Amino acid sequence: MTTKKCPCGKGEMHLKTREKKTCYNGMDLNVESEAYVCACCGIEAGTVVQASQTQRAISDAYRSKAGLLTGADIRRLRMDKGLDHKQLADLLGLCADSVRKWEEGLIQDHVIDRSLRKVLC
Repeated sequence: MTTKKCPCGKGEMHLKTREKKTCYNGMDLNVESEAYVCACCGIEAGTVVQASQTQRAISDAYRSKAGLLTGADIRRLRMDKGLDHKQLADLLGLCADSVRKWEEGLIQDHVIDRSLRKVLC
């Protein structure tokens, strides 16, 4: 669906991709965000999936700017080494859920990032 009715009742909302500026952890970031926008009043609304995608984009933009591996980086490097989540987690002394969460957008700290790089790079 590419249109929705505006909750203010002023018009139709159309699906748009826009660049948004945000600040996360003291860093100014630019991310692409998809949402429905009303042409009349400018209100924006998104789905749960769109909100999740925006959160992941913010996470990855922050990690890139902070010099950390992104979720896609971790997944690619892990797969290049032929490791599943549990195997990588075992090498790090952690649980597989941690690896899954980093790949899905949870931001790892710098200490974990160094460990990931030692194992994966």
